[in-house]
Amino acid sequence: MKKILFLLSALTLIVTLLFIHCQPAEISSAKSYLNDNKLDMALEQANLAVEKYPDNATAYFILGKVYAEKKDYDKMAEAFDKSLEISKEHAREIDEIKEVHWFTAFKDGIDNFKNNNMEAAAQNFMDAVKLKPDDINAYKNLALAYSNLGENEKAVSSLKTAVDIKPDDIDLKKTLGIAYYQAHQFEKAIETFQQVAESTQSDTSNTDTYALAIQHIAFSYDQLGKSEKAIEAYQKALEVFPGNTDLIYNLGRLYYMQENYEKAIEKFKEIADADPTDYDAVYNTAMSYLRAGKNEEAIPYFQKAIEIRPESFDAWNNLGVVYVRANMPEKGKAAFDKADEIKAANNPKQTQE
Repeated sequence: MKKILFLLSALTLIVTLLFIHCQPAEISSAKSYLNDNKLDMALEQANLAVEKYPDNATAYFILGKVYAEKKDYDKMAEAFDKSLEISKEHAREIDEIKEVHWFTAFKDGIDNFKNNNMEAAAQNFMDAVKLKPDDINAYKNLALAYSNLGENEKAVSSLKTAVDIKPDDIDLKKTLGIAYYQAHQFEKAIETFQQVAESTQSDTSNTDTYALAIQHIAFSYDQLGKSEKAIEAYQKALEVFPGNTDLIYNLGRLYYMQENYEKAIEKFKEIADADPTDYDAVYNTAMSYLRAGKNEEAIPYFQKAIEIRPESFDAWNNLGVVYVRANMPEKGKAAFDKADEIKAANNPKQTQE
């Protein structure tokens, strides 16, 4: 009985030795160099292996491992895909290798982002995308890194890919809309935010997202110079944000540009009366009254603007205008003199000339 067991063990050893012996020398060498972290030599041998044995899945698998260690993930993916095309023998190992490298790249990206090293973070997240092309988290973080680098077009591209992967993700689509807006692609921003608004209008758990979408539709129409559509969008946004001063101010500005001064007064005055220290709102209320020919009503608002910014040339000069129009020439002259004094102080060289 012992002799039989010994014979079986010997046969197993022989089979193992035969298997090792049958493995191409280039693959064995590549493995050995890879284990010793001699990546260039491992790459040389792995390339020789796939050249000599183009139907060997292990040769491509080892080549992929070498590229993974060299962080050349494009070539890694190409080699792994070829290995899997020939045989699924190394499928599990390939998944494990990709997972390990993805985790490292993603973590390094987070660390670099926290340390404000955006270029390195972008590269890390790009590597993560290559390792897991269907994982939207890497795309989102890559877009954020690009946005911080001011590369808005690249941020848009990353988020478009993520939305293609997960088209029903409303938060993702909202982020894409913001990226379009930041990239000055306002038509695309409107289209995207309209989709977001339609999806969240009746969803009480997503009221903030709906509000943001409506707000950005208004901003986008405004940026495109489409005044009527912008006004309509601002009015709709104000139904959601009834006290939002940015929306109210921008609506007032559009009315002013359309020479609808009565409505401009209404909007600017709403902000100015609520916050008398808001120079822009106070000054533009005064200007709207001036343009509407209501000079006496403009006076207290120009005076208030001067209280906020005593050295404002525009406020003093326009106060002089309304004083003269209101038949107060002496006060008008005093205001003009003050405006000239401020102008001279701000442009001393011109005064000397």
